[in-house]
Amino acid sequence: MQSTTVSQEHYTGASGERPSAQRPHDSNILRGDGAFNATTQNQADFVGGTGERYETVRRGASDVLKGQGHMQTTTVSQEHYTGAAGERPSAQRPHDSNILKGDGAFNATTQNQADFVGGTGERSIAQRPQDSDVLKGQGAFDATTQNRADFVGGVGERYDTVKRGASDVLKGRGQMESTTVSMEQYTGGAGERVAATRPADSDVLKGHGTFDATTQNQMDFVGGTGERYETVRRGASDVLKGQGQMQSTTVSQEHYTGAAGERPSAQRPRDSNILKGDGAFDATTQNQADFVGGTGERYDTVRRGASDVLKGQGHMQSTTVSQEHYTGAAGERPSAQRPRDSNILKGDGAFDATTQNQADFVGGTGERYDTVKRGASDVLKGHGQMQSTTVAMEEYTGASGERVVPQRPKDSNVLKGNGAFDDTTQNRVDFVGG
Repeated sequence: MQSTTVSQEHYTGASGERPSAQRPHDSNILRGDGAFNATTQNQADFVGGTGERYETVRRGASDVLKGQGHMQTTTVSQEHYTGAAGERPSAQRPHDSNILKGDGAFNATTQNQADFVGGTGERSIAQRPQDSDVLKGQGAFDATTQNRADFVGGVGERYDTVKRGASDVLKGRGQMESTTVSMEQYTGGAGERVAATRPADSDVLKGHGTFDATTQNQMDFVGGTGERYETVRRGASDVLKGQGQMQSTTVSQEHYTGAAGERPSAQRPRDSNILKGDGAFDATTQNQADFVGGTGERYDTVRRGASDVLKGQGHMQSTTVSQEHYTGAAGERPSAQRPRDSNILKGDGAFDATTQNQADFVGGTGERYDTVKRGASDVLKGHGQMQSTTVAMEEYTGASGERVVPQRPKDSNVLKGNGAFDDTTQNRVDFVGG
């Protein structure tokens, strides 16, 4: 068998054939006088022939099932795992109960109802407070509290308010000196300042000669010529005045001359005369010419005739192996029984309504302390008088605290002398205004 494929023969590991890079010239394809070759290189390389495939072999009718004997239809799995009944307990339907079919009276009370009777709970009697007889005495009601008794709103210990009368200080027999120490010490004398001199009119511009308008700055910095190099003016150059001719082309212009590049000449498309012929127009394209819509290389279609399988001389067995193994027999299920009416409550005796839970747990009384109901208190019902002072009142009486006695300043008798008032101060004595 040939182990190389068509792809391996065509594409060997040789160097690739690449065309040399050429500048596109003007094409003369549409200017020929002969036939136009419309086949491409790809079409020439890959001809649409028949590929190398294995021949298709049609399978004939098999003789496996045409033996002389009988074919065994049971598999190993069917032999090992037969459809026997599993070991399950028999299903039993619940029968009707005869509990409610007695002939006596039905006790409708439960153990919870018997244990917890809806009686009145053991609570103390609710007593509403009655009107008090405290304010209904025979005498007068003492409306003063301990706080009022301790802190009586009397007049505090203050000095008598003394209103100042008119002063006799300014009512002397002589004349009051109106000058103060400051006036005496700081008299309005002239300070040690430079005498202010107002500039008089200048006689500078009133001379009889010529005015010298040059300043000292102008004298120091005379506007002469600075020490600079002499300016040399360049004359006309003789470089371009040679005997011959000056070359005006540069090296760049010599190397890169303005020659025409290798480009195809630009041609404007002209009107086509293809549709202006005198004959018939060939409307078939190259693709239509290459790929003619013929019949492909396929196998002949064979139509199947009528089959003679079902036209035998005998009778055809219509049951399958599955129908023989799994017949529609009734499964092993318990018979469906509908519940009948119960005769429990239709008995001739008495119905025992106690359960095992009620028999075990009898609803007796638990071990609790006896409930003691509180009676009315006799604390406030004495035959004497109730002490209205508390321990806090007795310990913290409203006594006066240990404070310093406030003293109000009294009127001074300094200015109430019988002689003359000495108005000289120590400052006047120390700093005499000499």
